[in-house]
Amino acid sequence: MNGITLRFRSPEIEDKFAKTNYESQIGITRLSVTGGAIVFALFGILDIYVIPEVLFEAWALRFGLVCPVLLSLVAISYTRFVNHRNSGLLSFVMLVPGIAVVTMTAIANAPGAYLYYAGIIVAVGYSNCLWRLSYAYSSIVSAITVAIYALVVLFISPIPPDILASNLTFLVSTIGISVFLNYVQERQLRANFVDNEKLRAEQRRSERLLSRSEAANRAKNDFLAI
Repeated sequence: MNGITLRFRSPEIEDKFAKTNYESQIGITRLSVTGGAIVFALFGILDIYVIPEVLFEAWALRFGLVCPVLLSLVAISYTRFVNHRNSGLLSFVMLVPGIAVVTMTAIANAPGAYLYYAGIIVAVGYSNCLWRLSYAYSSIVSAITVAIYALVVLFISPIPPDILASNLTFLVSTIGISVFLNYVQERQLRANFVDNEKLRAEQRRSERLLSRSEAANRAKNDFLAI
């Protein structure tokens, strides 16, 4: 197993793990995505008080874009078009809520524009820690989201340098911790998978030896009965 990407060197083993993990985790993933949509919608209450000047735009992003996309993803996951080989789509969809929050910071006035970076922490942290998806995919999503936020607050909707430094420090630190937790979770899942495969291999070996032993005993008994 590669210590960085956490992928098995054998494509066959990697595919088997992906299939096993997908089938065991898809239920909790659907629940997490649905819960994420609900939580994201509830933060619309905060929009009323923090960014009232762009309330309708923020609600259009929340209720007209993000929530429908997340709930549609849950529905699509029940079809044959989504399986363990393209489950990365589940991870990359988390770009939608993250970029939606970045857009809110771009169009909002101070102090809302300074404060809504916390929404990115919630969106990306939720994806990394609860969705049980690929560590590599979620890390890429996290990096893209942070990079887009940095571009926005540097060039599109600049914020004071001290607030910029503070926001980026908290954002990178918190998301870095969540990525690490996701790494540890997936590493443990893969280690458990390897252990289970070894146990199954030993069980099959024991069954073969038992079958041979029983066959030998039957042959011996048949010989002695002559």
